[in-house]
Order: sequence, then structure tokens, then C-alpha cells
Amino acid sequence: MYRGYVEKGWGGYNEKTDAFIQPLVAGSTPCLKGSKRYDYNHTSGHASIQSLKEICELIGPKTAIIPIHHNPDADFHTVGLRKDLDEKIVEAETVIDGITIIFNKA
Repeated sequence: MYRGYVEKGWGGYNEKTDAFIQPLVAGSTPCLKGSKRYDYNHTSGHASIQSLKEICELIGPKTAIIPIHHNPDADFHTVGLRKDLDEKIVEAETVIDGITIIFNKA
């Protein structure tokens, strides 16, 4: 995530996003049990399919993979991830560790 969304004084600062992220940074949410930190990762532009696959395999998310800012007709399952990672792709509204994820398809 771009730090400018949660650092006051930056053009993209968003108070609601900051309030949501702060428990993650503090490691006080169920989805980060045993974690000592929250990593800020941000990219610009569009990644290739191979890059998407590599970053997912490199990070090895424990809870979910949530495709954000992609073409509405894109199918993230075609990236070719290992089965254990492919099963973590979230594409519809769901609740994970008490956090409700809602997709706005507008």
C-alpha cells in the first residue's frame, strides 16, 4: 500500500484508511497473529502475469490474496499460482478473521 494514504501531510492521505490500517501496523488484528510488523508494499503501473505470480509466491500470503485495481473481466486464477495460493484468492464479499471485505464494482 502507498504510504501517502496513511501519512498526514501527503496528498493522498485518507483518515478512514489510516484508522483501518493502524491496528494492522500495531499487529493487534487476528489476521496478523504472531506478526511483528506490517509491510508497506506499493507498485506503480501494471504488473505482468509472471510478476504477479512471482510476488504472490515470494510473499506467500497466510490469509488471502485480494486482487485490487484490475480489469473487471480479469480472472486472477489464470495467473498459474500453486493450488494452496490459488485457494486464497478473494473475489467476492467475505469475512476473514473478523474483517469484512467488500468489493465495489462500480
